[in-house]
Amino acid sequence: MTASVSVLDNPVWAALTGPHSHLAEWQGQVVRYPGDVAPFFGLAAAPVGAGWQVVAEFAGHGEVAQIGGPDFAPPRGWGVELRLPGVQLVGTEARGAVDPECVRLGPEDVPEMLDLVARTDPGPFRDRTIALGAYYGFGAAGSWSRGLRWRSGPAEGGGRCGRWCTPSSAVSRGS
Repeated sequence: MTASVSVLDNPVWAALTGPHSHLAEWQGQVVRYPGDVAPFFGLAAAPVGAGWQVVAEFAGHGEVAQIGGPDFAPPRGWGVELRLPGVQLVGTEARGAVDPECVRLGPEDVPEMLDLVARTDPGPFRDRTIALGAYYGFGAAGSWSRGLRWRSGPAEGGGRCGRWCTPSSAVSRGS
């Protein structure tokens, strides 16, 4: 992976203006994924003046704007429901092993994926979230024991790998 640190500092913006630009919806200087893909918004810089109003209108009345990237301070009167500090890990020499239970999932698997998400509540996963990259299921079709995602990242050649849902029965099983 050759993504620069600045790209990793604002991954939603970088992804929607790069590898995921075909999914991008724009309003002014605000970009977002379609609502049926993911709830994330990207901003190049902290909005000024009417910029936050654009975010509010784009999100819709009563909706939460999930803004990934720099720690933007919202305007007076806005609340912050959740801040998730994190650490970006960069793997330049990742090695893997074949897991016979691992199956790449496709659009036909979305109903099962949504069921697994409903049982494990890993966070947002929607009807077209699979458009973000490759998703893998572990176990037998119809009874995925756990799932893993590989989303194309904010820079060419990069990506994000993580578990997207693991029921308690599969915790600590490896893979």
